[in-house]
Amino acid sequence: MTRPAPLLDVRDLSVRFRTPGGLLTAVDRLSFSVAPGETLAIVGESGCGKSVTAMSLLRLLKSPPAEISGGHVRFDGRDLLTLPERAMRDIRGNRIAMIFQDPLSALNPVQTVGEQIVESLRRHAGLSRAAARRRAVELLDLVRIPEPQRRADDYPHRFSGGMRQRVMIAIAIAVNPALLIADEPTTALDVTVQAQILKLLVSLQKAFGMSLVLISHDLGVVAETADRVLVMYAGRKVEERQVADLFAAPLHPYTRALMRARPTPGVVREFLDEIPGIVPSLADLPPGCAFAPRCAQVSEACTVRPPGLVSATDGGLVACIHPGAGMAGAAA
Repeated sequence: MTRPAPLLDVRDLSVRFRTPGGLLTAVDRLSFSVAPGETLAIVGESGCGKSVTAMSLLRLLKSPPAEISGGHVRFDGRDLLTLPERAMRDIRGNRIAMIFQDPLSALNPVQTVGEQIVESLRRHAGLSRAAARRRAVELLDLVRIPEPQRRADDYPHRFSGGMRQRVMIAIAIAVNPALLIADEPTTALDVTVQAQILKLLVSLQKAFGMSLVLISHDLGVVAETADRVLVMYAGRKVEERQVADLFAAPLHPYTRALMRARPTPGVVREFLDEIPGIVPSLADLPPGCAFAPRCAQVSEACTVRPPGLVSATDGGLVACIHPGAGMAGAAA
């Protein structure tokens, strides 16, 4: 089936940081796209470049030390990396919204939650203060905050972690964005609240017809919410597949290792399988495949140069010279 034209099209995005020890490449020639109404999950261990990618899309990284050193980020046909800052301010929180993993630090502690939603509505929707206040209460009710009229006048510290995340979602969807970026939105929450937040996100996405980029290290979350999955390791894409294909038959050894390391519903195990070794330092990446020092299938060829992306028979991509079954063998 032919994919619709992408709402978001990222090509060869590279991001580096200036450090006392030199330049570190945190995201290395990353490409992906997101269609209207689609959910793309970006997964990988801490430090793989997921959050740097998310922040780069909206140009939220502080420069210096961060520097977008290459690539294009086209949203609705416009390259966000070349837009003037004033134009970017009109897109942030309006056409593209973002939910952060720590809502307490993202929310203003000296403003009530109602005031923060009103501020967004007045800036991006041009509503009067009275109309924005009414809409703010409606949004709090929509994200299932009890007694929204009263709670709109409370400050962030008076909300639980799950309720603060609901407030962040209310701010994010206030002006019906086309794209929502959720960066580890359930990391700090307990399992029951995680499920509630995810269910809320999915229902709102369908109701508003938004595209969603979900940044996560939790494969269980990804399996329940995503259409496609992009797996990152040490700043590079190592696999990208439809969610059903990836979970049925992961191709990259790193993806398979992540699968083995996750809990299995209904199965009690004393220990989870660990991925041996550690994620390499971005300052000292091996010359070949970055995963080679931790890979059970490594060969001498893996240590010569980073593998390119090749196509799978299901239309997905994998960067490995020893992938699992299901490869078309054509260079991508």
